[in-house]
Amino acid sequence: MAKNKGGRPPIFDKEIAFEICEKIADGEVLSDICKLKGFPSLRTVRYWILEGTTEEGRPEIKEFLHTYMQAQELGADIEFDDMRNIADECDADLIAINKAKLRIDVRKFRVVRRSRKKYGDKQEIEHSGDLAIPAISVNVLPKKDE
Repeated sequence: MAKNKGGRPPIFDKEIAFEICEKIADGEVLSDICKLKGFPSLRTVRYWILEGTTEEGRPEIKEFLHTYMQAQELGADIEFDDMRNIADECDADLIAINKAKLRIDVRKFRVVRRSRKKYGDKQEIEHSGDLAIPAISVNVLPKKDE
């Protein structure tokens, strides 16, 4: 594979970009999508994602990034449902149980990464009562000449 030696950025194809988002929303993985014929390389799509996060990013790429993030959340829902199906369809033998546990653990990790707001650990900190901070006075002493 030839290395990019600079020059113009990869061409953005809006139709392909949103097809990628549809596949991600269906639970497919970006690295697998980018291996399909007719799709850009993983490096190109990551370039688009990075460009979408910058102020200088093109509006169509910012729109793609927004859709991509929504697709990630929808894909997380698919993977969440898959975990239940894996558990329900697991055979009772030890090897099948361990395999199912591994498959579920991988999906748990991916679901949290794809949709932290919905599936991530929530930490809420509540404070009640008054917070009293005593006043501190500082006296500055003049320097002694040596």
